[in-house]
Amino acid sequence: MALIPGYEYDIFISYAHVDNADIGKAEGWIEQFYKNLNLMLAKRFGRLDMVKIWWDAKKLDGSVLFDQSIEQGIKKSAIMICLYSPGYRQSDYCKKELDLFNRKAQLEKPGIKVHDRSRIINVLLNNIPFSDWPPELSGTTGFPFHDAKEADDFGDPLDASSPEFRSQLQNLRDAVVNLLND
Repeated sequence: MALIPGYEYDIFISYAHVDNADIGKAEGWIEQFYKNLNLMLAKRFGRLDMVKIWWDAKKLDGSVLFDQSIEQGIKKSAIMICLYSPGYRQSDYCKKELDLFNRKAQLEKPGIKVHDRSRIINVLLNNIPFSDWPPELSGTTGFPFHDAKEADDFGDPLDASSPEFRSQLQNLRDAVVNLLND
């Protein structure tokens, strides 16, 4: 049971599997992100797994139909976190996930926004210009989880053990807590 009544999951994490691939590491970046976010939310709410997060640890290739468990996870989630990257932009699965969540959220009460907060949260793994974001992610600043210093730098995802990652994750956690409380 999710923290938000009427949902099975509070958060659905949408990502491209290429972004979870890491050479020489036991856990990929996405898995580290998920575990850190889950723990930070648990500490904030005082109990492990109080906030239910759905993420797909399976690998889908081009021959697999849009997985029904993914579709059900999206339909049963209150919030979507998009881990946006070039891999996300190129993934037909990610586009389907984002479109499905956006359409279903618009039909639900309160809609795609809760007060002045979007139910779709954009986490930027690279410094992708606003003009290259899909319409579903526009209107917010997103959460930069990359190391780009200049506007025209592409950047790479922050190391999950770095202080910068922890700081950005705290910002994201606080935004998620505010959205859940709203």
